Amino acid sequence: MTWPGYWWNRMACERCDENRDAGYKFCTCCGDSLTDRLTPRLALGALMCIICTYLIAYELTAVAVLFPETLEALGGFSTHIILIVPQIVNLFLIKGTALQIYFILLVVICFVSAFFLFKDVPKNVNEALVRQNSRPFQKSALFEMSALFAALMAFQMSVILIAILFGLDLESIDMEGYPTWAVMFSLVEASVWEEVLCRLLMLGVPVAVIAYSAGEENRSWKMVFGGFGINKTVLAFILFSSFMFAAGHLENWGLWKFLPTFAFGLGLGYLFSRYGLHASIMLHFTNNLMSAGEWLSWSAINSLNLLLFPILLLGLYFMISYALRGTRFLHDMFTKNQSI
Repeated sequence: MTWPGYWWNRMACERCDENRDAGYKFCTCCGDSLTDRLTPRLALGALMCIICTYLIAYELTAVAVLFPETLEALGGFSTHIILIVPQIVNLFLIKGTALQIYFILLVVICFVSAFFLFKDVPKNVNEALVRQNSRPFQKSALFEMSALFAALMAFQMSVILIAILFGLDLESIDMEGYPTWAVMFSLVEASVWEEVLCRLLMLGVPVAVIAYSAGEENRSWKMVFGGFGINKTVLAFILFSSFMFAAGHLENWGLWKFLPTFAFGLGLGYLFSRYGLHASIMLHFTNNLMSAGEWLSWSAINSLNLLLFPILLLGLYFMISYALRGTRFLHDMFTKNQSI
């Protein structure tokens, strides 16, 4: 078998993980050995983890550098706290000191979310390098978030290219006339508040309520923050929250934005359900603050923008990989009543 063929077979077989977890030495589907070794998914995923670690570190640094300026400016600024129903509805106005406290809270949540995303990385890397067990690393929130980030970036770029080929008008929010601190505040707020609205309130709360109503043994109030796994009920709310999330972006972005934003919502819902609110916030944060490179370098040519091309290349692999895995998971969910 040629090397490209080997890569495709490794990507196409989605039974290896199940058989490995069941204790088999060989996959009952493709026949591959299941002993721990370097696979394309592991190698490319590890590379994406390194890239995303740099992105997050850069973006958090940019937030920290601009924090004093933004906090001071917000003292004389006002904005609305919104709700998505699915149209954007202004709940109430917030300004002055209250807005400054709100911003501090948003920034703290971003840094705390980053802490929880990375806290197990040293242990997982040590397990992979010393004990030759890469399973904890591949199952970690950082690995999944990084792979999903690449896949979703590639998917969005594919939608944009198709829209351009068909001559569609790609509407977008023009933020060039806004000061940097205002852009930063807007993107940080969206990274946190939209996750509270669309994941915690539209996904975590109803799943927790259903669990309590059904008297499930593993029910807990902590379920509102995610990390409860995915079954048919959770999948329904992931789809609902993703639809609301995508619909909420139509007003400012236009119809072309619905499909990539819906897909992004699915990725956020997956991370929220598997790992918790911190994982979905960090994916949202990483995506939103890709423009942070210009805030510190004052140039469109910066390290974050230069990383975009390799991210898209890696994303093509993970886009196909997640499509195959998702198809297999849905098949097993509805034919074998399996959940993850």
